[in-house]
Amino acid sequence: MRRSSLLKVASAAAAVTLLAGACGGGGGSAAPTDTGGGGGGGGGGDQTLKIGYVLPETGSLAVLGPPQIQAVKFAISKINDAGGVLGNKVPDPVGGDEADDQAVAAQSADRVLAAGVNVIIGAAASGMSLAIIDKITGAGVAQCSGSNTAPTFTDYNDNGLYFRTAPSDALQGPVLADVIVGDGHSNVAIVARADDYGKGLADATAKALEAAGIVFIGPNPKAIAAMGDKIESKKAAAAAKVSTVPGHLGVIADEKEAVKIANDIGYPVMIKASAGGGGKGMRIAWSEKEVAEGFARSRSEAKSSFGDDRMFIEKFIVDPRHIEIQLLGDKHGNVIYLGERECSIQRRRRCLMRRRAGRGASSRSRWRKPSATTPPAPWSSSPGRPAASSSWR
Repeated sequence: MRRSSLLKVASAAAAVTLLAGACGGGGGSAAPTDTGGGGGGGGGGDQTLKIGYVLPETGSLAVLGPPQIQAVKFAISKINDAGGVLGNKVPDPVGGDEADDQAVAAQSADRVLAAGVNVIIGAAASGMSLAIIDKITGAGVAQCSGSNTAPTFTDYNDNGLYFRTAPSDALQGPVLADVIVGDGHSNVAIVARADDYGKGLADATAKALEAAGIVFIGPNPKAIAAMGDKIESKKAAAAAKVSTVPGHLGVIADEKEAVKIANDIGYPVMIKASAGGGGKGMRIAWSEKEVAEGFARSRSEAKSSFGDDRMFIEKFIVDPRHIEIQLLGDKHGNVIYLGERECSIQRRRRCLMRRRAGRGASSRSRWRKPSATTPPAPWSSSPGRPAASSSWR
């Protein structure tokens, strides 16, 4: 049995290698096929290798799903052409959708595991893999991804059952920086996706460029790290004497401490994950009971989504106006603001619509926002008034 288990994992690794090579190709949608049969957690006494996947068929990364699904099928066909595994053909994969939603990804993982698979390919996004890795590896099933790049997985406690064929951002960043330096560039700006695929790579590349003495046009690595961590960003804002929502600027250890802090702040409160975004790891609480329950749930959600379960609590502002002001500054102390936008229309704490800001805002509250010492953008009509002033009327 030990030999057969090793052969199954080796075959799965071969499948993922083929998958990685085909990720950039085309392919149509693939409907999940239930193979039936049991065996779970390594297949039990069944000598047939069963492969499943949890990959994006819907959601923001749906474009990545079809080629990876076709790659899984192609890998299975090549394994079967070579005689299968232990003399048995590998059946069609059992599929599930990660959908850019950790709840959906978890349900898909449960369904695929119930089919008795030995290995699951996916998820495509690092955040979605973090949402299901404990469930999969905890069941004794191997998990392989051809596209996870978050450094979190490097030393993750996965029982030796998680594999990936894409290098970590911590490895890709320095290589990309070497290429930039080798091409003779001395002033560099980085534009990256604001998700699992962009943030880590941008940060690692910026650090490597700074270490190489390159003039980096954009936030320095320290600023990027601080702004990606809500606790640290609020501390930085407080140190700069910028007004922030009242709350506890530190990591909260457990539910008991959370309740004490919430009572001190006053209800309602917002429980927040320090890492990540997109409304995940956040709960509103109106009582001690809701704080205790919400803290535990938010902490678990943050751990599975971001690999970071640090939590904090701040006052929840009822019926707020969410106005964002765009700022641009340099290391010489020059700062301008570029107008405003309103993000008050939200669902599940995620912005649904952005519009020109300020409808109904009083002139007094509007004039209070930017500091009198902050110069307007060059195209503003007058000092203290951004160009978008008409949107406030």
